[in-house]
Amino acid sequence: MASDEHYQAVLADLRAKRAKLDETIAALEQEQRTHQGGASEAGSPSGAAAEPTLTPGSFLRLSLSQAIRAYLTMVDRKQSTAEIAAALQQGGYESRSKDFPALVHTVLKRKARQGKEIVKLKSGWGLADWSPHLRRKPGKGSKGHPGMEESADQRELVSTLKPKRPKVKLKVVTPASSPSAS
Repeated sequence: MASDEHYQAVLADLRAKRAKLDETIAALEQEQRTHQGGASEAGSPSGAAAEPTLTPGSFLRLSLSQAIRAYLTMVDRKQSTAEIAAALQQGGYESRSKDFPALVHTVLKRKARQGKEIVKLKSGWGLADWSPHLRRKPGKGSKGHPGMEESADQRELVSTLKPKRPKVKLKVVTPASSPSAS
C-alpha cells in the first residue's frame, strides 16, 4: 500500500512538471510568433502587445533570477521593478520576504552589474538579448567587478572623497647658542 502512495506522489509531481513545461512551451511559441510577425497585435485597442496570461503556476519552481528572466521574455518590453514584482507574485512566485519589490530590485541590480542577462534601461529593466549593444563589456572593472570600468570622473570623485592627510613641514630647531660662549 505504501508503494502505491509513493507512485501516486511521483505521478502527481510529474504531472505538475508537465503542466509547467506546457506553459513554458506555450510562452516560447507565442514569443516566436511575435518575433516572426505571425502574431497580429493590431487588434489590440492601442496597438500595444497583449499582456501575457500569468497563471498561479507560471513561475513555480524557478529561482527569482529565472522567474524575472522568464517574465521579461514573456512581455518582451521594459518593465519597472514594481511591475516585475507584481507579475511574479501574480504568477505564483512565493517569497517570505517582507519587502518583495526590494528583493526583486536587488536581484535586478546584481544581474545588471554582471551584464549578461538583465540591463537597466532609462525607465525600467530589460533583457540584454533585446539588443547586443546593451550588454556590458567584459573587462577588469572597479573592485574586481567585470564590466565596471572606472571613468576619469569616477576616479576624481573618489579622490575627493578620500580624507586628505595634512602636509606637515618639519622645522629643525637647534638650541640657541649663548652669546658668552663665543
